[in-house]
Amino acid sequence: MIKVSIIIPAYNAEKYIFRSLHSALNQTLQDLEVVVVNDGSTDRTKAIVEDIATKYSRVKVLNIENSGVSNARNIGINNSQGKYIQFLDSDDWIEPSMSLDMYNFAVNKKCDIVVSNLYRDDDLGNLEIWKDLKTDIYLYSKDDYLKELFNNRAYHSVWNKIYKKEIFNDISFPKNISLGEDLVMMVDISLNADNIGKIDKAYYHYIINPNSITEDGKSKKFYQLFDAYSIIEDRLHKAKKHSKYYRSFSSKKFNDFSAFIHQKPYYHDDGYIKSFNQFIEYLHSKPKIENSSNKLKQILMRYLISFPYILNVKIIISTITSLKKFKHMFRDGV
Repeated sequence: MIKVSIIIPAYNAEKYIFRSLHSALNQTLQDLEVVVVNDGSTDRTKAIVEDIATKYSRVKVLNIENSGVSNARNIGINNSQGKYIQFLDSDDWIEPSMSLDMYNFAVNKKCDIVVSNLYRDDDLGNLEIWKDLKTDIYLYSKDDYLKELFNNRAYHSVWNKIYKKEIFNDISFPKNISLGEDLVMMVDISLNADNIGKIDKAYYHYIINPNSITEDGKSKKFYQLFDAYSIIEDRLHKAKKHSKYYRSFSSKKFNDFSAFIHQKPYYHDDGYIKSFNQFIEYLHSKPKIENSSNKLKQILMRYLISFPYILNVKIIISTITSLKKFKHMFRDGV
């Protein structure tokens, strides 16, 4: 019996895939498989993983046309045989005992999901532990876990966790969304789960790659975050949970959407224009000002909600962008 399937979506990952894949193969849990979904890579990723697969029967390689990380993960799930599912990004790596410890905890405590802490790793030997589920509780109901998620006390990333495969039977990662897709999936998964457990130990090395997510990329696809929240709201309504989480959900949405004013403007880009228009529409809906650790952002959003005009938004974004440039120049000694 295969106990755990580790799914690795890979796109042009020749620099990191060898380390990532071998960290999965070096797990102390023997009854596992590693499913690598090569998402149409144009570098040496395909050759590297296929060479490793000839040496290790536990490695399954699926070559597909480039369609994004969400579809790659869905294909990995559909082609996995493990009782539990684990996700690993191709530029990250995991400690040897992760799968065994999390599988044993899941089985012994009868958990559908098990959460662990993670390392923020700059790949230069500097590690910082990020605690997921910032409480002293080690077992959660789905309602308690969703409350932690919407209150930003739980990470919405999918890769520092393990999941019973059967909870994926009627859900999948949303296609055409690459900003907010993990949050959508964690809400879906949690709604399908009964018990969620927490191991207060870090196993997952999240590598800080300055080229993986840039400010340019966030600005030009911020509209996908609006799409993600629309999907989540629909899911909560269907599960008859919307009223239960309205306050915490609205607060998280406010804090995430207000981040748009810090994004660099690209008025010539269709994606950014779509994001801009959705942000204006959000302001017109008169959302309530929720608690935020950033008081300046609160003040700016309060003003924009009162006067949700295109020119006001452009002035504020331009001012913030100019201040950022000045800060960088000052820091770099220019």
